[in-house]
Amino acid sequence: MHMDEIGPMGMEAVKLNDGLAISHWAKSDDPKNIAAFHAACDACSKAGEACMTMTDAQAKTDLCQFCQDMRSAMKAGAHMSMGRTRKGDMMVMTSADPAVQASLFSLHEKCAMMSAMMEPPAGGASAEKH
Repeated sequence: MHMDEIGPMGMEAVKLNDGLAISHWAKSDDPKNIAAFHAACDACSKAGEACMTMTDAQAKTDLCQFCQDMRSAMKAGAHMSMGRTRKGDMMVMTSADPAVQASLFSLHEKCAMMSAMMEPPAGGASAEKH
């Protein structure tokens, strides 16, 4: 949402020993773009909270596969911490349960693929970090 207001974005996913960390950021230094990005993050957080109240059947029909996987990990006991960075956000999902960790590692792989798709082709400008 608000992609025109935000402009190009960057993403990095890091596999942790017990889960994953995901960071997103606006590549722009324009305060309006960054404010739009933070507003979109707030809206996504609220939507994520609403997903947790869905029935499993509703989640299966109303959510994309990635959101279903995130919801399933949370329902299985994953812990999520979130916070803003100067130009974006960070989300950390962890668990002490090896079965939940396996689902988080799978999410990491999906996030890493999404992150790679956001990068410019080789020889292009590199992603600006937050």
